[in-house]
Amino acid sequence: MILGKLLNIELLVSESVEDLLITYDFNSPEFFNYYAKRCSDLLLQNSSLHFQTELLIAMEDHLNEIPMPSSWRFKLDDESIREQLKIFYREKKDNIKQRKELRRSEIEDSKLWEENEKAQINLPVPQIGFLIRLFMEQGLIPKEDIGKTFSYYAKHFRTPNTSFISADSLQKKSLDVEFSTARKMKGYLIGMVNWINEHYNTSNYNEL
Repeated sequence: MILGKLLNIELLVSESVEDLLITYDFNSPEFFNYYAKRCSDLLLQNSSLHFQTELLIAMEDHLNEIPMPSSWRFKLDDESIREQLKIFYREKKDNIKQRKELRRSEIEDSKLWEENEKAQINLPVPQIGFLIRLFMEQGLIPKEDIGKTFSYYAKHFRTPNTSFISADSLQKKSLDVEFSTARKMKGYLIGMVNWINEHYNTSNYNEL
C-alpha cells in the first residue's frame, strides 16, 4: 500500500516521502532512527539554544499537521511513529531547557566572581571619574589611550552601590564634573594633605 502511495507522489523529495510514511504509520526503528538523526543534524547547524527550541517547536507543529487517515500501523506492538517523535521532541526540548538553565547559572556565577574580584572604592562613580582625571592631569596616569585606561578601572573596581561600572559613563563623568563633585574631591585632598602633615611633620616644608 505504501509503495503504491509513493508511486503517486508528484514531487518525490525527502520531505514528501517522510510525511507519507508518518501518515501511514511506518513505525519501523530504522525510520525513527533516520528521522531522529536528521533532526539532531539540523539542531547542530546552529549553536543558539533559542533557535534550537524554535526549530523543535516548528517540527512538532509540522508533525501535528500531518494527517493520519487510518489506524494502520507497520509494527502493531510498537508505539506509532507520531508518538515516538513527539516523545523525542519533548526530550530534546527538556534537554535544551536544562542547558539554558546551566548557561544562566554559569553567567550568574561569572558575574558573582567578577564582583568579588573587584576592589571596592568608597566613592560614587562621578568622583572616581574625576579622581582618575586628576591623576592624568598631574601625570600620575598616562594620557595615552584614555579609553583603555577608563575601561581598566571600570573592569577592576566597584562602588558600594554599583557593582558594574560603565567605562563610557566613567570617562564622560570625568569631564562633565559638577561643582558638588569638585568640592567634595577638594575636601578629600585637603584631608589627605592634613593627614600627611600630621603623621610625617611636613606642614612647614615648602616644595621647590
